[in-house]
Parts: sequence; structure tokens; C-alpha cells
Amino acid sequence: MRTVLYYERQHFSPWFHGLALLFGVLGLYLIVPDLEGTLEPVQGLVAILFLGIGVVMLNLFTMTTWVYPEEIRIQFGRLLPYYQKHLALGILERSTPVDYHPLRDAGGWGIRRGTFEGMATRFLNARGARGVLVEGGEQPYLIGTQYPDELDEVLSRRIAEIRGVVCGPADAGDGVPPF
Repeated sequence: MRTVLYYERQHFSPWFHGLALLFGVLGLYLIVPDLEGTLEPVQGLVAILFLGIGVVMLNLFTMTTWVYPEEIRIQFGRLLPYYQKHLALGILERSTPVDYHPLRDAGGWGIRRGTFEGMATRFLNARGARGVLVEGGEQPYLIGTQYPDELDEVLSRRIAEIRGVVCGPADAGDGVPPF
């Protein structure tokens, strides 16, 4: 079993879940009253469509972040993942907790491309306006999180360990390795 250094599951804004619930209730509303078996085929298809949309929405609007000793793994989708990104910690140079503007910088939430502080950046976020910018490799990634300081602390320490720089007690307070 792999050692998990950090774990966070985020859901998109509650109104997404309310919309998914609405689709599910509409689907049930179309099916349940028809206990005599007189359901019209079109009505049945619409009901199944509404139920399906509700279930798919609940699956889609979830983002999970894991940090393992050798990589960061970000996944969108809970039961049936539809996007996964693995970032090797060995190629990363630094991580920085940041506040950003999802609409202005990336055009919203989810899997996006945008600019952050003048850099072309890949955004992976579910909600909020806080995250951790990881630099190194092919492009910077901004990983949305509700706990940017905790994620940055884990990443900074692990990046420093991989690079052979051990944070001592003097610099352990800020979580940034001395490069």
C-alpha cells in the first residue's frame, strides 16, 4: 500500500449538487406515480435520462488530490474518473500557496488553461480561490485546495527531500526549502 502524505476530496459548489438532485427528483417523479405499469415509452426514456444526468453530475463534480512520496495525483470524477493527472515530485522545483481569481485567470473552475502572474498555467480546481502553484516540468500547475498551507507544507518538504535539501528547525516555520 502506498503511503499517502496528503489527501483532500473537494466537491464543486453546492448548487451543482442541488441541480443534480433536481434532475434525480424529476426522474423519480416521472417513474414513481406510474405503479400500474402504464408508463409511456417516451416518459420512461425521459425519466431514465433525468436520473442518469443526476448520477453523472454527482460523479463529475468531484476533485480528489493525493500526495504520495513520489508524485501528486489529481483526479476529477469519483466513481468513474474522467481525468487524472500525475505530477512527479522529482521534476518540481517549488510550490507556493496562492490566492487567485478563477473566473479572470482561468475562465472558471474545473480543468482549465489560463494565465497566472503572466505565466501560461494549467488550473485544476473545484471551488474557491485558493490553491498551490507548483512549478517545474512542462508547465506550472495551479492546484485548487481548501487547505493551501497544509498542501504546500507537504509538497515543499517532499521536494526539498528529493532535491537533497533538508529543512532544518530554522526554516521549518515557513515550509519553503532554501534553494
